Amino acid sequence: MEFDDIGYYEPEQAEIILDEFVGKMRDALTSKARDEIELLRRENDELKDKNKKLREQEFAVKQKERELEEKEKYLERDFLRKKFEDLLQPFLDNVEVFYASHEAHEQPKCGYCDDNRKLLFTAANGQTAFRNCGCNEKKYRYEPKKVRFRIINLYKSSRNGREYVASAEFRKHEYDSAETMIVEPKALIKNYTDDVPEMAKSFNYYDHAVVFTSVEECQKYCDYLNQQKEEGE
Repeated sequence: MEFDDIGYYEPEQAEIILDEFVGKMRDALTSKARDEIELLRRENDELKDKNKKLREQEFAVKQKERELEEKEKYLERDFLRKKFEDLLQPFLDNVEVFYASHEAHEQPKCGYCDDNRKLLFTAANGQTAFRNCGCNEKKYRYEPKKVRFRIINLYKSSRNGREYVASAEFRKHEYDSAETMIVEPKALIKNYTDDVPEMAKSFNYYDHAVVFTSVEECQKYCDYLNQQKEEGE
């Protein structure tokens, strides 16, 4: 058998063939690697575009949520502002009101006592002494008194924490803070009716009062109180 029959190559020729084979393999691998890198690059670019769009969409959604939240807050503030105005306006429109004040008045002097309204009293043992005459006792009557609201309050109801209520405060006597009276909206009366006395009696606290927007309507209430007082004496 000849060497040519089993594919014998000279060493140099074999190296050339091997180099060509290695070169082709290198080229093939390089080309495949380039294709894979290009594919990855395209996929990466597509992911970047998708991520960018997602971020833009996410930003748009959050922006919309913020806008809706701000609008909701504005509507809530506007609602509360109008509600507060409705609650406070009656007091703001009637800062000066009239209150049925229990006032003391001197009686007309009788003709039996001295200038100091004293009577000379002679005891059984002959000793003399002075005592106050009955005309010296003061008579109390209810009469309208103009007062001015010092404070207007707005607070959440203790019964329902979501409801707001309003009230106003005045002093029976200007410089006596101990006699501060509280007025609820329903106790700010424009027209006197027979229901007013019953409403006044329904107050659970001594420091709550009924007031009137006019002296005439307050006088009607005073007349009622004075009549009740005379009938009870």
